[in-house]
Parts: sequence; structure tokens; C-alpha cells
Amino acid sequence: MARCPPGNTPGPWLPGKPLLPVLARAYQRRDPELFGALLARDSERNAEYTSLLSGPTEFGELSWGWEDELRIHRRMFRPENPPPGEDPVPPALWLQAVDIDLQPLAAFQERDDLYSTEENCPDGKCADGKLDRKVWRVVYAQYSTDVFFQLAGERDYQVDGSVAKANFVVIEDRTKKMRDDGKFLLFVWEDITSPLLSGLLTSSDPRVPSKSVRPRRNRFVAGTLSRWETSPAHRIRRRIAPEVEPWSSCVVSSAPSWS
Repeated sequence: MARCPPGNTPGPWLPGKPLLPVLARAYQRRDPELFGALLARDSERNAEYTSLLSGPTEFGELSWGWEDELRIHRRMFRPENPPPGEDPVPPALWLQAVDIDLQPLAAFQERDDLYSTEENCPDGKCADGKLDRKVWRVVYAQYSTDVFFQLAGERDYQVDGSVAKANFVVIEDRTKKMRDDGKFLLFVWEDITSPLLSGLLTSSDPRVPSKSVRPRRNRFVAGTLSRWETSPAHRIRRRIAPEVEPWSSCVVSSAPSWS
């Protein structure tokens, strides 16, 4: 049996930790299939992915499910091949590369409030809409989300991890073996916002945090300014711009859109 160095005694194993690196990998590879495979889609057992926004869009949306999330990411990761019937993504907004850094701000903890109190949940379907503890294990943690989107046009976009945060709720399917597909799934992605400057900035602008400075290109440091929170741009979880909703189906006035 392997021995741990002093100070590194393993604690209780929680399912959230191994999933987040895979989520980051899906972004780095711009892989919609890998991203989609991480989203919970088990409506028969009350386990369907939900995106929770930090504020309403201009259409009053506060959340959406896995179908909208995956559609947005397909347009983001594969802009040259939009789904049938959807408008093409403008070439200037085609994603070229993604730098993503997800850093835990606290250890994963179990979410007892998401378990059903019912003793009998036929086939894992609890009448109160919550999760059957015998089927699922639920944990959550808060992460900082630092993301840089390199685009084909003149502008790149930066989400500053010093203020951009998210709660990740991860579920483990207790009925599956460790290496089975769908053993660990993303159940809830909740945006948490903090005030941050917002606007088109260049690397010489003193307001730009040093870690987000990229040579020769303009960038948008996107944060949680109120108008940014309530715009359709909030459809993009790593929210991009106050008046641009790049990968959703909505077009905001004459602003460029990935829709």
C-alpha cells in the first residue's frame, strides 16, 4: 500500500474533482461531443442539467437546460458547421483557441439539500423532484473561472478569473462502475458575479489586469457589470460582451452575433 508524505493524508473522495479537468479539456479541444457527454440528461431519475444565471437576460431568462447549453457550445466550438436551419456564425467570431483555468476556491462538499426525503422512489424517480440518495451522490464547490477566447477577428475576449466565479454541482451515479460513461455528470452550473470593469480594452490600458494582457490584439475584459448580466450575452456562461450574444440564437440589434 502506497504511503502518503506527511501532510498529504487522503481525505474522503468526492466525485466533483475529476470532472472539472475534463470540462476544461472540452474547452481547450473545442469538443462539443465531450462537453455534451458531461451534462446530466436523466429526466427519468430527476437528473437533468440546469444552467443558473446570476441575473435575468433581457428576455427574463434565469436558467436553461442541457439542450440550449449544448446548442450554444456546438456553435461556439464548431462555427464552420452550424446546425441545420440556424444562421451561420460570422467569420470574425470563429473561435481559434481557448485558454481556460478553473481553480477551486473551496473543497467539494455534499449537497444534502438536493436529496429527496422520500423513502420510496420507484426506479430512482422521486415524486418531490429531488434526487434519490440510493442512486446519486451530489457534491458542489465554487471555482474561479478564467477564460481567454481567441477569435478570428480583431477582438478577443477575456473572462477575468479574479472576479468571475461559478458553483459547480456534480452528481455521481452510484449504479455505475468507476470507468463507466456517465459515472460523473455536471448537474448544475451556477454563475456568481462580482463588479468588474467592462469595455473594449487594449494591453496598454492600466485597468487591464496584468494576467489578461495579450500582445497585439484587443480584448474585451468581460465581467459582471449590470448591463452585461441582464443582456442576452448572459447566455454564454463564460459571458462574453454586454451587447453581444455570440453563440445563442438571439441577435441583439445590429451588434455582431454568433447566432
